[in-house]
This record gives sequence, C-alpha cells and structure tokens, in this order.
Amino acid sequence: LGRLDLLPVPTRLIQYLDRLSLCFYSVALAHLNDYRKLSESLLAYSRVLDHRGQHDQARRLRRDVDRLAVRMGAQSDMIIELLVAQAIRYHVLGYKEVISKELGQAQAAEAARRQRMEEYEFYNRLWSAGRPEQAASIHMGILESVVTPALPQYEFNMKAVRVTEQFVFAQLAMLVLLVVVVLLAVLLGAAVAADFLFVRKPNRGILLFVGWRRLGRICLLAVVVPLAVYAGYSFIAAAGGAGGLTLENGDRLVLEFVTVGSAVLAALLWMSYCAIRQRGRELGLTAPSPITWRDRKVTIVLAAILAMVIVGYLAGWWAGYFRRAPGDHPDAMKPGHWLSLAVAGMLLLHGLREWVAGLQTGRAFNRFRGSWRRSLILILAASVIVIGVGLGGMLAVGEGYAISRMGKGMPMPDEITHSDFRLLQERFVEMDKAYQAQEAARADKPGR
Repeated sequence: LGRLDLLPVPTRLIQYLDRLSLCFYSVALAHLNDYRKLSESLLAYSRVLDHRGQHDQARRLRRDVDRLAVRMGAQSDMIIELLVAQAIRYHVLGYKEVISKELGQAQAAEAARRQRMEEYEFYNRLWSAGRPEQAASIHMGILESVVTPALPQYEFNMKAVRVTEQFVFAQLAMLVLLVVVVLLAVLLGAAVAADFLFVRKPNRGILLFVGWRRLGRICLLAVVVPLAVYAGYSFIAAAGGAGGLTLENGDRLVLEFVTVGSAVLAALLWMSYCAIRQRGRELGLTAPSPITWRDRKVTIVLAAILAMVIVGYLAGWWAGYFRRAPGDHPDAMKPGHWLSLAVAGMLLLHGLREWVAGLQTGRAFNRFRGSWRRSLILILAASVIVIGVGLGGMLAVGEGYAISRMGKGMPMPDEITHSDFRLLQERFVEMDKAYQAQEAARADKPGR
C-alpha cells in the first residue's frame, strides 16, 4: 500500500477507483495468492514427511505455516488479507486432523477437529451477524450499496463517497445538457448549409452579432443564474442531511436536473430570439413583431401547471410522501421519473411547435429566419463554453474536494476496525502473542 503514495493525489472519482483496483489486484492479491499456494504445497509436503516417519519436521513445517497465517491475520490492513490468513489457518487445522487419523492418533485428530469446528462456527457467526437490512440500503450511495452488505456490522460515515457520486451524476447531467445544445447547433448549421446551397445570395440570412453586453446578459440570466440558484438549493439540501446521491433520492435528483436543464434551454432560446430580433431591427432587417404573453398563453398555462406539480412533488418528497419504500425495486419508476419525462416531452413539443410556426411565417421574414439560425449558433457556442468550462470546472473542483475527504487507497478506510472483522483480527493478535511467548520461552532455555 505504501507504493500508492507515489501516485498523484486523485482528483476525480475514476482516478480514485483506478487506485482501488491497483491496490487490490496489482498489489494485494498477487502476493496473497502466492502465500496461499505456498502454504498448500508446504502442508502437502508435511504429510509426505509424516508418512516417511519424520514427524518432528512435519510438525515444525505445519507450525511455520500456521505462524505465517497468524502473523498475516494480526497485521492485516485489508479484509482480503484477513480472509486469506483465515483460509490458510483452516487448511492447517484440516491437515492436522487428516494426518492424525492416518497415523492412528485418535485423540489428536479429535482435538484438531474440535479446534477446526470452533474456527468454523466463529467464522459463520461473524458473517451472519448484523447484515444491513434492505430498508437501510435505500439510504446508501451506489458504491456503498455494492460493498457494504458484504461487511457485517460495518459502521463508517460514507457521506463523502455519496457526495462524490452526486458530483459525478451532476457532471453527467451537464454533459447531457451540452450534448443537447451541441446537437441543436449542428441542426442549425445544417439548415444554414442548406441555405447556402438552395437560397440565392440576396435572400440568405446574415450573421448578426448581438453585442457583448447582450451576449453576456443571455449567458448570465439564462445559464448562470438558474444553475447558481440550483447550486444554492443543493447546498441547503446537503445541510439538511439530504446531500449525496442515494437510491432514495435518485429520482428527485433526476427530476431536478431535467427541470433545471429544460429551464436553461427554454430561457436560452427565448432570450436569444429576442436579442437577435432586436438586433435585426436595428440593422433594418424585416423581423416579426415582439412575441407577447398572449401569443404564448397555452404554453405558459401548461408550464405553470407543470411547475406547480413539480414544486408539489418536491415538497411532498421532503415531507416523506414520495420517497422510495424499502420494498421497491431499484429500477422501479417513481413519480419523479414520470415528471422528468413530462418536462422533457413538453420542451420537445414546444420546440417542434416553434419550428413549425417559423416555417409557416410569411416570406417577408425568410431572411430573418436565416439570420436567426446563423446568429443563434454563435450564442449556443458561447453557452457551451460557459456551461462546459465554467460549470464543468466548478463541478470538477467540487468532486476533487469530496475525493480529498474519502481517505487513501480504499473507499472504506479501516474496513476491519469499522466492522465485526475486528473480532477475527483480535483472535489472530492473541494467537500471535501466544506464539511470541513460546518463542521467547524457547530462547530463554539454557543451551540454546
């Protein structure tokens, strides 16, 4: 494990999991497998020595293998080391019983059998006691729910792991938002390319730069402000004990991400259209009249109803009415998932409606529509930079901060001392002390 300190400090969850994989598969398991194979070979050779009549050498060999298992168990840092030590010791006791039977030593065989059964019963009691209940799993994060049930009576605050997973989940949501914006820009670019191919030059749209002030206002009000408000809401939620990604609040986070992303897209397109229309009129371009609230009353009413339903659902979730029940299947659709689909579907239908309405506008506005498509690409590119660099950078910093609180090497620091496996290690420690006392007594004998 000391070699892991030579690696750079992880700042992303994938880097942390890579260190975990290196810790288990490249560092720990390699030599543990060698220890286990070596112990099996030595025990088999001790049986050969007993059949040759070299009983003292055979007993010393089995004692050395048992000493190796005890020392390994007493000094284990990871459960995998402790389990290998237990397996080696169990093999030693099994060989003692088999060899004693073959040599006709009934009392020694019975003693070895009782000792082996005692180890077996203790090990079974250790595993069967205090497994996390299904009801508790809904309060766990993804990684926590995978690894925690394997550890009896494991007690450790893995909130840092859950918070890290929420940062990764938020970056995934941000990536989806960026993909949608980029795809929209690609579609607009294809439409602009079609204008160059099929529309005469006097009727083609022109590139309208709305100005740095308008562009900054669009990015600020349509992108930064909604995301900043949601960040403040998330901070308050974390302070209230609901921070981090868990199986219980996964559907709520999906709904929040979809709602915030839809609000960002709607505000971005609306403000961009208004800025481009205003700039076009300043340059003498024939542009449609401003869109009034009355022109969008159906959309506004539907959006208001949906917003009230979402607010009501979130309020009900915080009150405990819509939280995942202990018996729910992890993949079961919750009301938050259906509301997320409703929000995304409404945004898509509204976009198609606006697209069809634009196609039906009179020929007098053909050049404005071409100009709107060309100019909107620049605004979308600016929003991609703001979302990807600004928001992405903040999420990456937050992920790195959460990772720094997760400890080194393993997602579950001190997994032995924080679970019932400490009882098994305590047995090894006591056996190791007994071996040390025997060795000290032999060393003190005269003539040695």
